[in-house]
Amino acid sequence: MDINKQIKLFLITIFLFLAGIIFSLSNEFVEPGVSDFFMSNLIKKSEKQKDIGSDDIVLVVIDEESIYRDRWPWARNKYSEIFNFLENNAKSKVVLFDAVVTSPDPDRDKADNIFYDYIKTADKLILGFDLCKSGKGAGPCQVVQKSEYPTFNKKFNVNIINKRKYTPNTDSYTGFMYMQPPFMKSAKIFGNVIVMDSDADKIRNDKILRTYSNIVYFNDRYYPSLALAGYAKITGNQDYILTKNVLTSKDNKLKIKFPKSAVKAQSSYTYLKWYKPYENSPYYTHKAYSAYDVLKLIEKIKNGGEPVWESANGEKITPDLFKDKIVFVGANASAQSLDDKFGSPILINHAGVDIQATALNNYINNNTTYKADILLNII
Repeated sequence: MDINKQIKLFLITIFLFLAGIIFSLSNEFVEPGVSDFFMSNLIKKSEKQKDIGSDDIVLVVIDEESIYRDRWPWARNKYSEIFNFLENNAKSKVVLFDAVVTSPDPDRDKADNIFYDYIKTADKLILGFDLCKSGKGAGPCQVVQKSEYPTFNKKFNVNIINKRKYTPNTDSYTGFMYMQPPFMKSAKIFGNVIVMDSDADKIRNDKILRTYSNIVYFNDRYYPSLALAGYAKITGNQDYILTKNVLTSKDNKLKIKFPKSAVKAQSSYTYLKWYKPYENSPYYTHKAYSAYDVLKLIEKIKNGGEPVWESANGEKITPDLFKDKIVFVGANASAQSLDDKFGSPILINHAGVDIQATALNNYINNNTTYKADILLNII
């Protein structure tokens, strides 16, 4: 081989080596940001129905006005007032509570008991549970006693038929986050409030959440997300078949295909299909109402007044706004226990309750975002 051919071969080798490094680095650090940029700008300018959050999904949010006007922490009977109003007065389709009740209120035993007694009767209410995390950065977390697992496991409307041939690693969890026994025993349906699987579905260094954990594995079984429990309640589809690549409802109306990264990690997350911010909202992509306004409407109705309340921005709040709607109830306020926000490709401070709503919106439309394969990325 002459010297020119050796030089050419050397240069080609160096070029391929550097191209490989550049591609790897861009795929890890540049591609997600570029994808977010295009997604955000295209969706924010879009008027297509597929890019707009469903009008059938609304939020009732414990926001800044709620905790300013009605001193926090609230007595829990306020929650049961909201749930009861939504289910029995407004006739909402389903109510999903994006929170976990972990401790008693020592000064309000009566209010707690009113809350627990109500949820025994609530047929449209889905309550949240969480898992305690282990490892670096995990804080102290009290767990449910294993003797309570049989009671807990009866509280689900989703049956996952597992056809995977492996058992996922659950070392990242230490147990189910502690719940008040009366709360757990009174609940009819649970869904997990985890937006990302702590072991496999990790937020990158840029702190942007792009995926959603559809189901979580622990205690030798799979548990549904809050959104999946909501979908099952709305559709009546309780049986879902899980394989390595996909989670499918038994009637084939819902098909959740997992990206290659999730399959490789033996996880079950998907890339969310995001929606346009609601009227330039900094927090939500679905219509949101302040819990304070809902409580004032409830109070007015109880006192025999006209069933309408005017909010601080002049909007008239009535029961009809929630009729036949899917309603998520959750928090988005600056108080430490209520600060539930993430960065997303659409919003810098995206409220967690709206991310749950986004996941259910994805299920209803049977769509998610898929990552381009390696060949397309190379091109």
